[in-house]
Amino acid sequence: PFSYPRSYLTRPIPLSEMKDFWVLIQKFVEWVTSVNFSVAEDLFDELQGIRNGSMGSIRTAALTLAIAVEALADLLLDSIEVERDYSDEVDSLLKHVSGWNGDDNVRQRAKSMLGSLKQVRPVDRLYKFAQISDTSTELVDAWKKLRDMVAHGQTSNSHQQFLDRYFSTTELLYRILAFVIGYQGSICTTAKRGWGLDEWGFPEKAAPNVD
Repeated sequence: PFSYPRSYLTRPIPLSEMKDFWVLIQKFVEWVTSVNFSVAEDLFDELQGIRNGSMGSIRTAALTLAIAVEALADLLLDSIEVERDYSDEVDSLLKHVSGWNGDDNVRQRAKSMLGSLKQVRPVDRLYKFAQISDTSTELVDAWKKLRDMVAHGQTSNSHQQFLDRYFSTTELLYRILAFVIGYQGSICTTAKRGWGLDEWGFPEKAAPNVD
């Protein structure tokens, strides 16, 4: 009798850990009130976009989530330093291309592409984040595959694989937010098949292990 909007977005905290939920809320409020307003506003915009997208089809949910995680990597993880060990090699290539006696438009495009190699990409920040936060790099792998697939309108041969990548990216989202606000409590391990089954009286081992 009570209608509610369907959403693919999962909760961040297990139902069995409600004390952690209130700790999360407190940490989030403390963080919001301590940062620049524009940063908090941008975060709220991204979270609202994720929420709105999650109420559509699973493909819409996956697209908005994957792109939002990429945006949040730049917004929230910009202080993470990522080493670029091949800057000298890129400079050498740029010098070579600059001296190439060919079409100027092609030369400029090639220089632009090479120059981007010296910039820190969101995926670089996410892998570095995983390293320093003890987060599984498999979550970043799943996000990257999901992002590349939905951003180019591609489809997955396996619906289960598609769902695995979506819910792994969801867990990555919550772990990024937890890291940024200083929350160290429990988080739903939605990257693991069968998560939450125990909350309904089913053992997690009941979850199918099918690729």
